[in-house]
Amino acid sequence: KRHDPPLTERNGRRFQDGGAALCLALAAAGFGREKVLFDTDIGGDPDDGLALVYLLREPRCDLLGVTTVGDRPDVSARVASALCRSLGRGDVPVHAGCSLPIHRGRGPAGDAARAPSPWEKGWREALARWPHDAVANDRSAVAFLRAAVRANPGEVTLCATGPLSNVATLFALDPEVPSLLKRLAHVVVELSMSDHVTPASVRFQM
Repeated sequence: KRHDPPLTERNGRRFQDGGAALCLALAAAGFGREKVLFDTDIGGDPDDGLALVYLLREPRCDLLGVTTVGDRPDVSARVASALCRSLGRGDVPVHAGCSLPIHRGRGPAGDAARAPSPWEKGWREALARWPHDAVANDRSAVAFLRAAVRANPGEVTLCATGPLSNVATLFALDPEVPSLLKRLAHVVVELSMSDHVTPASVRFQM
């Protein structure tokens, strides 16, 4: 059965809330209690925040941890920590990960045209008021993902809603990990609808 992602208005355009749509699709498909690792670039548009809230509140989800990726993984990690703590789930581990593409020395962070979105500015302001852990920008995400998958072979759904640098690094570091996953679910961004499409950002997403 097809599950079309929700659409949200932004700057007169409609875009897909990919992270939330993925979580809703998994639930609608009738899966039982799922062990989930959430790899995200949360902190820009609101979709990944909605997805994390859904995962935290969904009784069928056993959220093993959150890892962040993108041009500001440390900020994303603090946003994820704030959401977890605000919902009484400060027990969920949060780890910052890769900030650059694997095969390029430059990602969206190196693009001078990349300006913070209104949502990103809002998250930063919220962090000044919301309790959150001071997550170190130590690139510990990949090691955490590897340990979690190996501790639960055949049981983990890895849900990736951002650039795939963490996932690709994990698979390169430990080629057995893909066969140990129960499922890999990835949201493919419609780059043609992005306000920040550049050659660097295309390489980063793919």
